[in-house]
Amino acid sequence: NALTDADVFVEDRLFATLDTTTRKLQLDENHSILLSDTVGFIRKLPHHLIASFRSTLAEVAEADLLLKVIDASSHLAEEHFRAVNEVLQDLGLNEKPSVVVLNKLDAIDDGAALIRLQRQFP
Repeated sequence: NALTDADVFVEDRLFATLDTTTRKLQLDENHSILLSDTVGFIRKLPHHLIASFRSTLAEVAEADLLLKVIDASSHLAEEHFRAVNEVLQDLGLNEKPSVVVLNKLDAIDDGAALIRLQRQFP
């Protein structure tokens, strides 16, 4: 929302949104990119969410670059990162160019946790 000045529903809970949204980000006068926000990757996806996840897979397969957004404030950040990588590997998409984005760093007060994240996600 912040990057594209959008107003898409956001809630900090698993599967609050199940639809992929794509927005245009204007880089400069002559260049723009499309950003697609998809359903997050998890292991053992509940059966009733498979249809929503299929649209995510289509977006990922078409993407030129993947932004792996990880909630840095979660104590499960490393596990979530591993789950994303496992799903991409299972789909044969693990060689796609990617950038890890740590979200919610401002919510971390523990200096040791920040150092650990910095080492885990250089």
